[in-house]
Amino acid sequence: MIITTHAVVGAAVTNLLKFNPPLALGTALASHFLLDILPHYDYQLESLSKTSDSSNLKLDYRLWFKDIRKLGLDFSSAFILVLFFWPPPTSSYLVYLGAGLAILPDGLHFLDHLMNWRITNIFTSFHQFFHTSWRLNSPIWGLFWQILIVLTVLIFN
Repeated sequence: MIITTHAVVGAAVTNLLKFNPPLALGTALASHFLLDILPHYDYQLESLSKTSDSSNLKLDYRLWFKDIRKLGLDFSSAFILVLFFWPPPTSSYLVYLGAGLAILPDGLHFLDHLMNWRITNIFTSFHQFFHTSWRLNSPIWGLFWQILIVLTVLIFN
């Protein structure tokens, strides 16, 4: 799933359960793993690759700006949608925290690629357990289903 989908679902779940903050935030985090069970599209960060010994990360600077554009668009879309549908004066800080918790697993997965720490390795294994093996390789179909999920969540929230 892309970051936007995770953030919007996390914010929506938190908003619905805001009467119980621990439940709301735990459910927002769990929503990440539940969404990753569904067949989905993930864009790849093309500038990052493992070296031959698989312990170090190699950065291809020629592709780095392309990846920054992808991530920037994704984070910006998430930020704009969450702020638009749950504006600051009327929404609790919990909604924003829920959106953040819903994208946290991907952030830790990225950190694992960068640092290769034992704790992040364990988390990545846990995260990968929930990822479906059936990928939607077409960005058009993959994004279509994620847009449908976002619209459904927004309509029923």
